[in-house]
Amino acid sequence: MKLLKKEFYNIDLQILLLVCLLFSSYHAMKRVDQREKWVKHGNEVLIHTSRLLFNSGQSAMHARYYMLTSRPESLSAVKKSDQATLKELDTVKFLTRDNAEINYLLDSISLYVQRRIEYSRRLIRTTETQGMLAGIQIVRSGQGRYNAEQCSRYVNLVEQNESDLMELRKADSADATFLMNICFAVTGAFILTMVVMLLLRFKSEAKSRNNLYLEREQIITDLVRRNAVLEKFRYFVSHNLRVPVANIIGLTDLLNDLPPDQQEEIICKLNSAAGNLDQMVKDLMSALEVKE
Repeated sequence: MKLLKKEFYNIDLQILLLVCLLFSSYHAMKRVDQREKWVKHGNEVLIHTSRLLFNSGQSAMHARYYMLTSRPESLSAVKKSDQATLKELDTVKFLTRDNAEINYLLDSISLYVQRRIEYSRRLIRTTETQGMLAGIQIVRSGQGRYNAEQCSRYVNLVEQNESDLMELRKADSADATFLMNICFAVTGAFILTMVVMLLLRFKSEAKSRNNLYLEREQIITDLVRRNAVLEKFRYFVSHNLRVPVANIIGLTDLLNDLPPDQQEEIICKLNSAAGNLDQMVKDLMSALEVKE
């Protein structure tokens, strides 16, 4: 009973350890997934800041192209670039809403993006009202270049900040992945050990059952042999042993009815029957000793 109780305690302990290992593996996997999402988030920020800078430059380029060619399709291209720039700016603000440092930089980016948009519009209006030479004077003023440089500078600061965060997140993700792999390896090794222990236990129990079966077969064989000996003994007693006993009883009865001069022959027969009985008893004892 104590052995069975101890075995139940061991099983409960193994199950508890397995649950703890599985929980640790799940927690490590969730941590890796969270870190990978943060790395992916950083990549998205870098992608959208690059698009923001590109679309802002496209707006100024199409405005200058309109100044030189006066082609109306350039106006639609400017409008499309401005809309794309503002959309990318909103996306970056949304992605970095929890980063106060980047939000501060985005305020400056928003300022210079609006100035670049206003610069493109002013260039277009001046070209339409005063001609190409007036537009060239605006370009030569350097205001557009200054706005572009400032916008690019703040975008680069945002990208640098996000790149630094990504490096930290990648390192954290690598550590989390390493920890997750260790948890998986330990859990797998523990499960494998439990399986091997169960197989060994099943093998031991099978061997024990086989030994019990062999012992039972041996007991059955012994019982069959002993029953056979008892059957032979019963047959011996009922046939061989009863003959001399019956002779002795019959001769004793006959001896009581005879005169003294005729009793000598009967006494000889009694001695002979008694000798036969004694020999049969000895044979019986010898047979029983051999069977034992």
